[in-house]
Amino acid sequence: MKTATKCLIFFSTFCFSVITMGRDGLSLYTSSSGSAAIKNMNGSHSILIFAGGNKPGQATSGGCVVSASLWAVKGGFEGRLIPVSTEFNSYDEDQAQGKKISIEERVGSIIVNDVDFVGICSLDSDLINVYEKINVDDKKYKYVFSEMIDVAHSDALVLFRRGRVVDAIEKLSSFANGYDVAWLADKDLAGVVISAINDYAYFLQKNNEVMASVEYLKKILNAEPGRAVAWLNLADSNWMIGKKDEAIKQYVEYKDIVLAKDERSKIPSRVIKRISKYSGN
Repeated sequence: MKTATKCLIFFSTFCFSVITMGRDGLSLYTSSSGSAAIKNMNGSHSILIFAGGNKPGQATSGGCVVSASLWAVKGGFEGRLIPVSTEFNSYDEDQAQGKKISIEERVGSIIVNDVDFVGICSLDSDLINVYEKINVDDKKYKYVFSEMIDVAHSDALVLFRRGRVVDAIEKLSSFANGYDVAWLADKDLAGVVISAINDYAYFLQKNNEVMASVEYLKKILNAEPGRAVAWLNLADSNWMIGKKDEAIKQYVEYKDIVLAKDERSKIPSRVIKRISKYSGN
């Protein structure tokens, strides 16, 4: 009986863990006027909406980004806007205060029924729309992903520069955990995705999540071995965890790439000192 009880407890715990992990993730949507991403991390939902064209780089004059924290209600979500800083538009805590969003959830789509964007977006911004969910195997998925990670990346960079490292990580975490490694070598996506993932890895490093940063940086360099900043970040991460022999090799790779571009002045002094001290170069 005790064995059966233990097995039941284990099975229940295992199932709960699987269900919990299954609730985490990223869902992408597209409409006639833009794109949306709903993030679900540990049961906490948020949405990022970009209105102004659903092809990367094809924003209209009414381009606008809004973000909101969400809570589930019958038939969908309600939410409140949270600050955003992007190349298209920005708004702060005071401007977001009291502004709401209402979303109806259907099978295969969401309907943004109401967004209080007055004072945040231009009046011709069309955020209220039906957004169809895009399956991961749909050819459009990677392009909408590229567009949305680009928007999230610009927002995360502003937060990082303000010293809000954890918040910057949160902005990109669902995207960093939901991209296909093959996209790092996709000529249509690589520039946007690599830049965002590289910075995400750097944010992790600065938040003392060094081992995680190493794994992301290795994937980037496997796809783009000539990316100098990724070699520098990887070397710094390995240095931080005591893998100094590996770090020195990576500092040398970084230095060689920078010197080949005749940009010696960009090399941080710590790189020269560490290479000189530990390798005799």
